[in-house]
Amino acid sequence: GDIEGLLGRATFPGMAPHSEEDGVVIDPEFVGALGLASQSDPFDRGHTLTHELGHYFGLFHIWGQGAGGCDTDDLIEDTPEQETFYLDCPDYPQHSCGTSNMFMNFMDFTNDRCLALFTRGQVTRMQAVLMGLRSSLLVNDDACAPPDSGKIHLEDAQLFYAPGGRQIVIALDIESIVQREVLLYAIDGRLMYRDSWLIGSTYWLTTDNIPAGVYVLQLESGGESISKKIVVY
Repeated sequence: GDIEGLLGRATFPGMAPHSEEDGVVIDPEFVGALGLASQSDPFDRGHTLTHELGHYFGLFHIWGQGAGGCDTDDLIEDTPEQETFYLDCPDYPQHSCGTSNMFMNFMDFTNDRCLALFTRGQVTRMQAVLMGLRSSLLVNDDACAPPDSGKIHLEDAQLFYAPGGRQIVIALDIESIVQREVLLYAIDGRLMYRDSWLIGSTYWLTTDNIPAGVYVLQLESGGESISKKIVVY
């Protein structure tokens, strides 16, 4: 959803004022690493959602609660004390509170390309929350449903070019285990690329070795096909 002034937000376990407000909201400009998000540098690798899901599963910011300072921490034993947040991509190492700071932790505010890890302690906390206050997720039939082996509805497929990653993307609306063929034709009819695709709802075709130009992308499945003109640049 559109959140003016914020990348995203999340509710802590058991802290939502109303059950309907419990969850995670991310601005569409900062979801994932394709399409619109690929143009949202420095938050273009999907870690806004990683960060907010950390909160959803019980993690505080790496510098602790509130405005920070060396007299507060995040209540995780294996994260070093840190005075405040970091922005951009700092040079390593950075120090405060007598320790080397973990600014590459997903619960800091550094740029997406410089975020890299959760600690074992953070993982243990999230697992405990999943088994406790968030345990309903484990018995939600919709959340953990197996892939649908039924027919793909090609008319619902999205075919587009993501210039930030120089990739052609095919996105389906279901996780289906069905044979598919991906074909890319030059505008003069030459077959430039062909591949079989069986599992998953998203297919990425990297265009590093494909010259800039106009192409026709075709997806075939179950005797049906869908095609779209794609401009690679």
